[in-house]
Amino acid sequence: MTNDTRYAGLTVRFGALAIDLLLFCVVFFPVTRLVKGMWLMSANDHRWVHGWVVFDPICAVFLAIMVVYFVCLEGLLGATLGKWLLGIRVVRLDRGKPGLARSLGRNLLRLVDGLPALNIVGVVLILRSPEKARVGDRWAGTRVVHVTCRPVMSTAEEQPSERSCSAYHESGHAVTAVLEGLHFAEVTIEPDPQTGTSGGVHYDGQVSEELLRITTGSPHCLSDTDRRFAESIVLSTLAGPIAEQSYTGQANANGASCDERQAKLICSRTTPSVGSARKLLSRLRHRSRMLVTGKPGALAVSAVAKALLESSTLEYGEVQAIMTPITAGDKADKEDQGSDCA
Repeated sequence: MTNDTRYAGLTVRFGALAIDLLLFCVVFFPVTRLVKGMWLMSANDHRWVHGWVVFDPICAVFLAIMVVYFVCLEGLLGATLGKWLLGIRVVRLDRGKPGLARSLGRNLLRLVDGLPALNIVGVVLILRSPEKARVGDRWAGTRVVHVTCRPVMSTAEEQPSERSCSAYHESGHAVTAVLEGLHFAEVTIEPDPQTGTSGGVHYDGQVSEELLRITTGSPHCLSDTDRRFAESIVLSTLAGPIAEQSYTGQANANGASCDERQAKLICSRTTPSVGSARKLLSRLRHRSRMLVTGKPGALAVSAVAKALLESSTLEYGEVQAIMTPITAGDKADKEDQGSDCA
């Protein structure tokens, strides 16, 4: 997410849910009237009654429709009718659409958010979380955000070009690599006809050999230095698609999925379990987003992207030279703030 992301709070989310439930009432009540001969069923009208538990086949059908409604619309479109009308969307952390798997997970976990009653867990988490994320959002790696209105672009020339998108993508990789102390030979946006890629950061042999050693060994034998190195690689890997999405509003699906697969692979090879790998990936994705959208990363990404558009290829020293005055200025600002506080 970018720094200007507006997370949807409790009021607007409740409003969206109320609209969705009203839609269900408009459909379900007439159907109940046709099938059962009544608008609203009492406990005795259900087929199965056992103490506090009451159920009926028509209720099972309605429940299935509601699950499909929320999972499919939020997963494929990012919004139900209620969310669409109120201008909020469910998105991944990189602002892409959640997809069916994530949407299914976040909706099934409404059962946890609903504990102990009246969605108390979900309400408390939304109120206390800076990103207003309930249990389902945290597990699925999604957030509910207000739609950011972008200027309408009237011509194809005004849309970010593929070259511009590639420049920001590779700039995100390169800037994060420098911030994390990873040395590379060059970063380029020149297409590679052999691999079919539109550019890349070419690490030197030592970095590649070190990564190969770490990811082919046992996670239990890794030192703290090894883990820190692997995390730096993942941060740089994730930074590319995050920067492209944040600064151009576009996303190269092939490039983003390739980066995501590599990041997942490294996390899985350097942690002892699937659960710990998922937690590590989520934490590093958040850190990577902060690096390329916060200070001084945002200025550095834009400056390096501009240089790539002019030169196509930059060596490590050239990227470092572009970033040095930006990072130095940020450091000086922080020192001034510290002296003022003192």
